[in-house]
Amino acid sequence: MDNKAIPDPAEQFEPETTLVLDPPSFEEVNAAMTVAPVEESVAEWAFNPPSEEAQLLIQEALAKLDVYPGKKNGKWGQLSIFGIQAVVANLAAKGSQTVIKPGVPDAELCVLVRKYAIENGGYKPEPGAPKAVLNEDIWLAFLNGLERGAA
Repeated sequence: MDNKAIPDPAEQFEPETTLVLDPPSFEEVNAAMTVAPVEESVAEWAFNPPSEEAQLLIQEALAKLDVYPGKKNGKWGQLSIFGIQAVVANLAAKGSQTVIKPGVPDAELCVLVRKYAIENGGYKPEPGAPKAVLNEDIWLAFLNGLERGAA
């Protein structure tokens, strides 16, 4: 398998160009991130963003929860990822040495987004479904949880 052919998930997202007057500092975001292990080794993961419409709705819901100060345009950037991480960080198990990397979509974030969608958004995974491959149904359940105010 040629690793060079695999795109870096962090490069999938367009950078947000909105000027944010008082963005959280790296230290503030890093301090807010819970030390988080994934429940098991995750060999297969994919941070597949949802449709632009769902991305926009998630940005709006994150903004209502005061975890997203960026532009609401349906195009995720690093501030969108920060907001998602802020919402799911409290689901992480305590006492691990693995830290959620602020603004970086990775396997740990995929597992936590799915867990949030199950616990707060009513997502019902099919038996044997990968725990770290995100799809539109997971994102819509994630949005459902946000709209219910579960943070």
